[in-house]
Amino acid sequence: LRQLMIWNQPTVSPWSGVGSLQWDVIPWLVGVAFIVPIDISLSCWVFHFITRAENVVAVVRTGASGPPSVYSPVFPALFYQGMGALLGMFAIVTWTGRGHWRRVWLSATDGGEYRWPLIGMVVGLGFACVWCAAAGMSPFVAVAFVAVYMAVAFVMGRVRVETGLGILLSPLIVSELMYTVGGTASFSRRSLTTIASLRWSYFAKGTMGVMPAQLEGMKMADAARFDARRLAKAMYAAIVLAILLAVPLTLMLYHDKSFNAMRIGDRTQHYIGSQSYWAYQNLAGYITTPSGPSAPGITAIVCGFVTSLGLAAGRFRYAWWSLHPAGYMAANSWGMHVYWSSFFTGWLVKTALLRSGGFRAYRGAFPWFMGLIMGDVLAHGVASVVRCIQDFL
Repeated sequence: LRQLMIWNQPTVSPWSGVGSLQWDVIPWLVGVAFIVPIDISLSCWVFHFITRAENVVAVVRTGASGPPSVYSPVFPALFYQGMGALLGMFAIVTWTGRGHWRRVWLSATDGGEYRWPLIGMVVGLGFACVWCAAAGMSPFVAVAFVAVYMAVAFVMGRVRVETGLGILLSPLIVSELMYTVGGTASFSRRSLTTIASLRWSYFAKGTMGVMPAQLEGMKMADAARFDARRLAKAMYAAIVLAILLAVPLTLMLYHDKSFNAMRIGDRTQHYIGSQSYWAYQNLAGYITTPSGPSAPGITAIVCGFVTSLGLAAGRFRYAWWSLHPAGYMAANSWGMHVYWSSFFTGWLVKTALLRSGGFRAYRGAFPWFMGLIMGDVLAHGVASVVRCIQDFL
């Protein structure tokens, strides 16, 4: 069921822009696609095929043998569109939640329940800005870095809680967005180096670290009517325990085995090794060949932003509107070329059950798809334990 080639990439222009079509049915992801709202799963695979159509248009326009890289700001600049969609969702959530933000502010200023959370947030963000400035960023860059980081993490968390798309990666990482808009030439070498050194913080598997997972835990606690304060205390304890264990164990492991000698140090095959390598390869390029703002990249971001707002407006205005901005962002992020078939399968089965047997048929099939998720996750968990043991041996 994995990596089945349905259609090899054509060599004849412009159909070479379509690319190869690969079928990857991932059991746990099929289960997730079955559970999430139909408009999410539908949007993911529909927009994926729209991106392929955009690549065909790009081949027609340029006469190239194939489409441009998804990392390129050249049309269709798919990942830049996705980043615009992310910023659009940040604007949507901020605007639709304006009544709540007002209540939070009034509660905090009147000494209500939000007073200490707001103070904690200000102190925490202020500390992060001061820390980044002390590490080497200019004060303005430090504030901009923390602000962009929090905006991206906020949207990734909201999307994960609202849609269940825990596999979704940020289309562009924080540094790429900053350099697209501001250009690398406007950053000092100290700022560029500090941002590169912090890549681990804003490229934590592309999901922006722990915030999405924490929000998902809070959402589950809310649905199950758990005590949110007790859950928060457990999260704090887990963070402290993880730091106390991870820092010394990581240093010991790297010192004893050598980072480059371990599997995770392989810069061509493993996530950690490749990200460590590219952080400083890119830094060298930024220093030796500085550039200004990218007009094509900014244009693509604006287009993605406007498209995201248009999709949200359709959802607010028309009950029959089925396309979701989160699906648009997902299709313009890394992974949908692999995940689309799983989303299509989950959407197809769920749609067929709802139309043939209604909600009762869906509820009857629900445990089976939960079994798909649990069985697949259990298998991956056992494999992960085995790999961890191998790394220590």
